[in-house]
Amino acid sequence: MDNLSERRAETEKLLEGLGNTAEEVAKSLRARNYTGKRSSRCFCPLARFLQQNGYARAVVYTEDYYLSDSPLSCGLLPHGALAFREGFDDGKFPDLEG
Repeated sequence: MDNLSERRAETEKLLEGLGNTAEEVAKSLRARNYTGKRSSRCFCPLARFLQQNGYARAVVYTEDYYLSDSPLSCGLLPHGALAFREGFDDGKFPDLEG
């Protein structure tokens, strides 16, 4: 496995570890005190989570993520993280806004 593939696998493992549903991901982020801004690719709770876990330049879009640290890596959000991102942007987790 090359460095890029390893990096993607590590990132997916981190995100999948948050949970399989939007509610599980919200609970995990809440327990770790991650908050963020709705509709923000750099300051949503998922981006902040990645940024604090070794990916300082992480960006989370609607369905995918980009890590602009060297080397550039990207991937699709796992189901739970995707469901959370959609719900968060729709205002379903107001306690995680901040």
